[in-house]
Amino acid sequence: MRSVPPCHSVSLYFGIFEWDAKVCCDNDGTIKVSRRRLVRIRSKMSCNDILRNIRTSRKNTETTIDYFHVEGHMDRYFADKNLTLEQWLNKKCDLLAKRAVDKWIRLGLPHPGLQLLPREDVALIVDGLKVTGDIGDVVQFSKGKEEARAYLVGKKQ
Repeated sequence: MRSVPPCHSVSLYFGIFEWDAKVCCDNDGTIKVSRRRLVRIRSKMSCNDILRNIRTSRKNTETTIDYFHVEGHMDRYFADKNLTLEQWLNKKCDLLAKRAVDKWIRLGLPHPGLQLLPREDVALIVDGLKVTGDIGDVVQFSKGKEEARAYLVGKKQ
């Protein structure tokens, strides 16, 4: 049984079937790609797993999503009280992401590369890392590394 996409779940739970959402990011490239209504997401596209997830979520809801760029790191120039809501939220997201990485390193937890996204039923794992871009180069590099190791170990004996 497939899970219900988050936006669709909100619509069903609250009985709101048409609503607007604002999505902002401090990365212009991410905004440009997210705005596109891609039918096919090529395996060579970076972050294709995330783009597929966005496409699926958007397909299963009547939500109107407005994507826009927010200037990042504006707290370097302005006090928190002078930041827009979006700039302040961006600052908060950056802080939380840094804390999560620091905690992960401090606790010595295993690499998070095996994490699957919601509704991501399958992923390709090569050398313990999830492949999120073109698989050809990654598989070829891993195979070459394996062959080099076998060759070099054979020379030592």
